[in-house]
Amino acid sequence: MKSKRHTIMLTGGGTGGHLYPALSLAKHVQDRFEVVYVGHPDKIEGRVVPGEGIAFHPLVAVPFTSRPTRLPGFLWHFFRSLLRAYGLLRRLRPALVVGFGGYVSLPVGLVARVLGIPVAIHEQNVHGGLANRLLIRVGALALTTFPGTRLPTPRQPPIVTGCPVRREIGSLDRMASRRDLGLPVDRTICLVMGGSGGARFLNETLLEVLSLAAHRKDWFFLHVTGQGYLEETRAMVARRFPDGDLQERYRMEGYITEIARYYAAADLAICRGGSATVNELSCAGLPAILIPSPNVTDNHQEGNARHLEAVGAAEVMLEREVTPQHLYDRLTALLDHPEKRAVMADNGRKHALGHKALGMIETALRQHCPVLND
Repeated sequence: MKSKRHTIMLTGGGTGGHLYPALSLAKHVQDRFEVVYVGHPDKIEGRVVPGEGIAFHPLVAVPFTSRPTRLPGFLWHFFRSLLRAYGLLRRLRPALVVGFGGYVSLPVGLVARVLGIPVAIHEQNVHGGLANRLLIRVGALALTTFPGTRLPTPRQPPIVTGCPVRREIGSLDRMASRRDLGLPVDRTICLVMGGSGGARFLNETLLEVLSLAAHRKDWFFLHVTGQGYLEETRAMVARRFPDGDLQERYRMEGYITEIARYYAAADLAICRGGSATVNELSCAGLPAILIPSPNVTDNHQEGNARHLEAVGAAEVMLEREVTPQHLYDRLTALLDHPEKRAVMADNGRKHALGHKALGMIETALRQHCPVLND
């Protein structure tokens, strides 16, 4: 008679940077373990996880606030999330809980520790997030993407595993990807995207750059606006380019799912500095100009971007320094010099841990929770 498989509970989300590494781990281990996912029903995980064939259990949580007027409401909602987490943990009885950041992971991890369930966290950024920092303080094993990640002093030394990326990233042929996506095969292509939610600043700046680059018929821009910004960006394009003269050098998308194919098709990227993006670019061997968002906790995107810059795989521009002309000049220096891009691509691949990360994470989890080896 076959023994019952152990359950691993994954939790976290709110952004693609927290969600997609968790999904990669789920797919990696689901042939050996039962995998369940606890996340916020109204965030990205609530939309994506059920469609991936993974059991999804909703838990409504709210972000921490230090404002005195909002503290009573936060404490009430947090208490309710603890009760919901307790019910899920008692019913599902996981052998291990793995948090990937985001405030929904905190009540799950805290209750798991109270119940004696081993907890591990994976920190995607150079600066550890609040939920992960608190869980480390109560004994969670810390797995990190980057060496030197800033975290509280853990009971066990943190293990650098890298950040999981989708297997197909870095393995697809450039010209085949361009043909599959209906992109020109004879242009130098720049992919512009602002992360899973998009970035209005990048959208607006790119349209200015497109005006400066009107004479560059050898360039093609593939622009992922973010679904929430798609209609407003379409309206801006219609106002700025009423004659439709962009058709031969520009394409707009709201959201893409086949990210590996887009990376393969591009020669250069302009992106934010989210951890998932930084790690995917490295594995894809895609050189980039990174413009980290200043609107994130602890300015963690700049730390992520500086890591890729330090290994020679990207250039970093801070948002306050960006002008359309400055960005156009940086683009020219890279798009017109394929030898520079080739060096950056090689540097990214040499320092990429993404495709090794899943095996390293599984090994660390088995050591942390030996029952998984039964």
